Amino acid sequence: MTLLWVGSFVLILFAVLFSGWPSPWSGVGGALLFGLWLWGMFGRPQEPRIFRLLPGHALLFFALGRTGTRCGLYLWLAAMALTFALASAKPWVRPLWAILWPVSLAALHAVGATKLAGAAFWAWTSGLALAGLALTVREGRTILRGKG
Repeated sequence: MTLLWVGSFVLILFAVLFSGWPSPWSGVGGALLFGLWLWGMFGRPQEPRIFRLLPGHALLFFALGRTGTRCGLYLWLAAMALTFALASAKPWVRPLWAILWPVSLAALHAVGATKLAGAAFWAWTSGLALAGLALTVREGRTILRGKG
């Protein structure tokens, strides 16, 4: 577990220092990622979901910075705000997790869409749309089965 904490912290530093965002955005992104890291370490131990989200959030922040996609950054900030809102909700509001998938995948779409055109763009868009739909349906099924 200690290796996971240290590796996650190094990933945050890597994402913030080498993302290419201007200092204010790097500071905001670093603070949010570090807050998520702290929440995962010291938050509710019975819900490790927050800590498992950290690598994806950090890598998405890094990728958005490398491509310079400001729209994707705003979507990432919305996903982070939603993550913190869901983490602080009592009891956990499982239906809202289904919203996090489309927002996160829209930010991921912004990364790939910057360099793609034509058929490659439509394949990227269709693939992410199908993945987002599948993940959202999975969350919905979990909710309807009463496991959420």
